[in-house]
Amino acid sequence: MSTLKVLLHGKEVSSLQLTAGEEYTFGRGETCTVQLETQPGISRQHFKVSEENGQWTARVISKFGELIVAGHSAPAVELTHGSVFKLSSYDFRFSEINESSAVAHSEVEHRSAVGAENFGAPTNFNHSSNAVGGNPSATLSLIPSPQQPSGEGQSSPENIPQNYSPSHFEGNDEATNVGSVMPAKPYFRIVKADGSESRMELQGKKWLAGREDTCDIFLPDRKASRRQFEVTSTPEGYFITDLGSANGTVLNGDPLIPDDARRLNSGDVVAVQSLLLYFEIRDPSFEKRLIAIPKEMMAAPALMATPRFEIINYPVPQSGGAGGAVRVDQEAAQWGEPKKKKNTLRMALIGIIALGALYAMFGQNDEGPGKATGANQKVDAFSQLSPQQKQLVKEIYVTARNLYMQGKFENTDEQLKKLHQILPDGYEGSKAMAEDVLAQRAHAEQLAFIEQERKRVEEQKRMIDRNVRECNALANTSFDVNQIRNCLAPTIGLDPTNPLVADLIGRVERRMSERQQKLTQQKDFADRVGRGRSLFEQAASLQRKSQWQQAIEAYNRHLRSDLPDPQNLKSKSEAAIIQIRSMMSTRIDELLQSAQTSYQARNYKEALEAAKKAKEFDPKSDKAAEFIGKVRRELTSQLRSTYEDAILYEGVGKVKDAQNLWKKIMELDTTDGEYYQKSRIKLRNYSDQPL
Repeated sequence: MSTLKVLLHGKEVSSLQLTAGEEYTFGRGETCTVQLETQPGISRQHFKVSEENGQWTARVISKFGELIVAGHSAPAVELTHGSVFKLSSYDFRFSEINESSAVAHSEVEHRSAVGAENFGAPTNFNHSSNAVGGNPSATLSLIPSPQQPSGEGQSSPENIPQNYSPSHFEGNDEATNVGSVMPAKPYFRIVKADGSESRMELQGKKWLAGREDTCDIFLPDRKASRRQFEVTSTPEGYFITDLGSANGTVLNGDPLIPDDARRLNSGDVVAVQSLLLYFEIRDPSFEKRLIAIPKEMMAAPALMATPRFEIINYPVPQSGGAGGAVRVDQEAAQWGEPKKKKNTLRMALIGIIALGALYAMFGQNDEGPGKATGANQKVDAFSQLSPQQKQLVKEIYVTARNLYMQGKFENTDEQLKKLHQILPDGYEGSKAMAEDVLAQRAHAEQLAFIEQERKRVEEQKRMIDRNVRECNALANTSFDVNQIRNCLAPTIGLDPTNPLVADLIGRVERRMSERQQKLTQQKDFADRVGRGRSLFEQAASLQRKSQWQQAIEAYNRHLRSDLPDPQNLKSKSEAAIIQIRSMMSTRIDELLQSAQTSYQARNYKEALEAAKKAKEFDPKSDKAAEFIGKVRRELTSQLRSTYEDAILYEGVGKVKDAQNLWKKIMELDTTDGEYYQKSRIKLRNYSDQPL
C-alpha cells in the first residue's frame, strides 16, 4: 500500500492512499484531488502524482515553480519509501507499507526467519495474508515471486490443507530464528558533490558531526562548521540537533533551528552545503549471511522457475526490531509429502533471497521518464545476443552481484569488465554497480588513510593538551597577545585552527579589549562632561555682560543637552534662568510704570522711550508691546492734525509757520515715528543744511 501524507507547517493535514492506475493532482484549484491553501508559489494545478512504469512519481505540471527535494529544486521526484519533498509551507512524505506483510508478521513472529536487509529500498518479493479455513496459524498466502511468472505450478490459499501449521516447516531452524537476528544499526551514507560516497556505522549513543578531525562524523566540506550538528540515540529514537553552525543544517529540505532537537528517521536526508548525508538503520550482518549462488542453480532454470518455497519478507523496522522471512514448503503444504533433498532446497531458498535483494538494489530502472528510449535500446542490444551469450551475461551478472554483496570489489570489477565487453551498454544495473565498486574501493583506501590520520591526530592531541595546560594560567592574567602566542607556538604549529588556541588567545584579547574599552569610555565621559561645563560657562559669561536674553537661551541649551553632569551644573542653569527672568520682570515693570506716568501727563514721547527700553530688555514682553502700540496710536493721531496744518501753511505761502509746526512735530515725536520722518524731510527741503 502506497501512502502520501500531506503536512502543513509540520502538522499532518491529509493522508492519501495511492491506487495503481490512478492520477492525483495537487494545487490550489477546486478541481484538484488535493486542494492546497492559497500561498505564494502554489499554482492552481501545480503537480501530479502518478505511477509511471511501476514507479510512483511526483511531476510538476505548472509552468511556474518546482518541488524542493533535500534543499534543491526538481521538476520531478521518483517516490520511494521514505521520500520527502516540499512545496511552499507543505511537506509531502511517501511511504510503501504492505499491510498483508504486517499481518503475517504479527501471526508468525515467533516462527519468522532471518530478516532480509534491503539497504533502504523496498523488497521486490510480494506477500499477503488471508484467513484459511479459520486457522489463524495458516493466514499466509503464497504469491509468485518476481522470478516466477504467475500461472501453473503456483500454490493458492485453497490448496493449503486446513491442518497445515508453520510448525511443519522443514529447513534450517537456526538460520530462520528471529532471535538470532542482530539488532539494526544506524549508518550515515555521505554523498559528495562529485557523486562519490562513503558509509560509516554509528557506534555509541551520541555522535558529533563537523569539519574537525576529532568529530565522530567527519564532514569533508570547508564550508561546514567545526561543530555542525549532533545526533543522539534515545529510547524514543534518534534525534539531530544543529549546534549553531554558520551555514546551517537542512533536514529533508527544512533548515534546522539551532539547539532544537528534531527526530531523525531512517531514510531522512541531512544536507550540509555540498554534502548529502542519508541516515539508514540497517541489519549489519545481512551481507555476511548472503552467499554466492552455485553455478549449478544458474544452469537449472526449471528449479528457479518452480521453487518449492515461497518467500514472504518483512521489512526491518526503524526502531531496531528484527524483520524476517517465512518459508513455506509448498509441496508439503499441498500433499503432506516428507522432506526431500534438504540441502538442495536450502540452497534454492538462499539463492532466491539473494536474487530478490539484488533485484531490489539494482533491478529497478532508476532513470527518469525522459530516458525510456535508452532503456529500450539496452533491452534490444541484449535481445540481439545469442542464447549462449545471454546465458553467459546472466551468469557473469549474478556472479558480479554476489561478489559485490560479499565485499569482494576487485573480483566484482573483473566480472563487470567481462560483461561490458560483451554488452557495452550494460545489463540491468551493471553500470551503476561498476560506479559503486569504484566508489567502494576508493572508500577502502580512504578508510586506511583515515586510520593513519587518526593515529597522527591522537599524538597531536596529546601534545596540544599538554601545551594548552601549560599556557592556561598565563591566559588568565596576561595583557599581551604576543606573549600568549609565543606560549602556544607548538600548538599553533600543529593545529592553527584548534579551538583551544582561539579560546586562550581570545581570553587575552578580551581582557585587553575590555581594558581599552574602559579607557575609551572614561575618556569619552570626560569629554562629554567638559562639553557640558563649557555650555554652562558660556551662559554665565553672557549673564555677567548683562545680555540677559542671550544668557537665558544659553542656559536652556545646557539644560536640553544629554551630556553627563557630575557637578550638578544643570541645576545652577535652572536657578540662573529663574533669577534672570525675575530680574527682567521687575525691571520691565519699573520701566512700564515710568512710561505710564509720562503717558498720563500726555508726554507721549517720554512714555514711548520708556516702553521701548522695557521692550529692548525683554523683546518677548507682551505688556511692553501693548503699551507701545496704544501710545503710538494716540501720538500719531495728534501729530497727523499738526502736520496737515503745516501743509496748509506751506500751500498758502506761510512757509515760516509751516516750518515751526514741523519743528514742533519733531520735538513731540520719537525718531522712528512716521511724522517725525516726514517733518524732517520737509525742513530739509527749505534748508541747505540737514537738520
